[in-house]
Amino acid sequence: MGLRADAPRDQAHGRCGSPRCEWFEESHLAQQARGDHAAADAALKGLIATHGDNFPFQIALVYAGRRETEKLFEWLDRAYAARQPLMSNYVVSHPLLKPYYSDRRFVELCNKIGVTVPK
Repeated sequence: MGLRADAPRDQAHGRCGSPRCEWFEESHLAQQARGDHAAADAALKGLIATHGDNFPFQIALVYAGRRETEKLFEWLDRAYAARQPLMSNYVVSHPLLKPYYSDRRFVELCNKIGVTVPK
């Protein structure tokens, strides 16, 4: 998976590269866990508007945390299409994705990016 020419330099490290985006990932999940769904929805909408094109994998992780399976796989497909850097490392190691290891779409994604499906 190669680094997109238009991606921010920090994306090479697999992170959003923006303190605001990293803050978002943590705060969104905290808001969701507290039951503040309106704030979580608004934060997610803002993230998609500002970072959706460059950070689809991070958005997929938010949907994984929300247990929104269809949206998760939609955004994983976007991340794959965007050739998001280090996706192959995180797709098999991120704890939010563990519940999806047996999903046919997850298995297909692992096969496409050439990694062993975790167990």
